[in-house]
Amino acid sequence: MALKTALEHNPVLTIAFLLFGGWLAITTLNVASSMGSLTGADWVGHTGPGGIVGLGVLFVLGVLVVYLYAELAESDPAPDSFPPER
Repeated sequence: MALKTALEHNPVLTIAFLLFGGWLAITTLNVASSMGSLTGADWVGHTGPGGIVGLGVLFVLGVLVVYLYAELAESDPAPDSFPPER
């Protein structure tokens, strides 16, 4: 609930959260398009196994962003705020 309240009261944080999600999507496409062959013998530059590891890390970050977004959409159960808002 604290994250949801923070995003509601701070639009800069909301914009940063959305920009991070967009950057993550663009970077994932860039890594997927620039990685080399998985079975090639060339181990200099963008290699296939390195690309797979990079895509795995980006996938985990993407799951984290989706999880945080799902938590923001959740309204119940919500604890009472402290101090009470008037």
